[in-house]
Amino acid sequence: MTNTGERIGDEVAQFYTRHPGATVPRPIKELKGFKRTHLGPGECKTMTFTLHTHQLGYYDEGVRYAVDPGTVELWVGFLSQNLPLAGQRKVDRSFSAP
Repeated sequence: MTNTGERIGDEVAQFYTRHPGATVPRPIKELKGFKRTHLGPGECKTMTFTLHTHQLGYYDEGVRYAVDPGTVELWVGFLSQNLPLAGQRKVDRSFSAP
C-alpha cells in the first residue's frame, strides 16, 4: 500500500474469503484478517496475510467442525465493498473433527 497524500496517515487492510462450493450456506464474504499500518507521506509498505486451512471451517449440521474442498475466493482491500486485490486458492481435501 502507498500513502499518496502529503500527510501522515493510518490505513487498515482487510482480508476476506468466500467458499462458493461449501456444502452448507456460507456468507458472501468472511473477514479472515486485518492489519493496521502507519504510513508517512509517499511511504509504501507491503502487507502479508496468512490463511490456514482450518480458518475456512464451519460447524456442520452434525455440529462437527468441517472444511469443504473446492476453490476459495480471496480478496484484500480497505472496505468490504471495495476489494481490488482478488485471487483464488484450492482446498484439496475436506476434513471434519468429531
